[in-house]
Amino acid sequence: MTKGEKSTVSIGGVSILIILVQLCLTTFACTTMMSARANTVLTNQAAESCAAYYAADAAAEELLARIDTALIRTGAWTSGAQPDLSLLGPEDALSAIWWEADEIEYQLAIDQARCLAVRLRLADPGREGAPYIILHWKVIDLF
Repeated sequence: MTKGEKSTVSIGGVSILIILVQLCLTTFACTTMMSARANTVLTNQAAESCAAYYAADAAAEELLARIDTALIRTGAWTSGAQPDLSLLGPEDALSAIWWEADEIEYQLAIDQARCLAVRLRLADPGREGAPYIILHWKVIDLF
């Protein structure tokens, strides 16, 4: 370099570009972390909901088997008489059971906002197979 020349190093533009790239990467990282956390919460809620439904479904199947046994033992489905509901056993998971004419309905709680409702119709006495026909087996929102 000679005495009259100035050394000019242009680092201002490069520094600004690096700062902008770092800001963009930081923003993307924060967005990714928030999205991953939200997905984790949603996945956990879905898993809990699914587990609660299948627990209620299993309890409903067990109750259906007890109803089946009560209908067959008492002969209620052939005579049209009301079955002996004491054969159903403990009602700890049972929210409600109704018997009217030739239909039985019961509901089991899934969680605080939903229940599993099952409605059965007694089959004709001459019909072979199960002593009932399942009219519906569905989830009902309580609110």
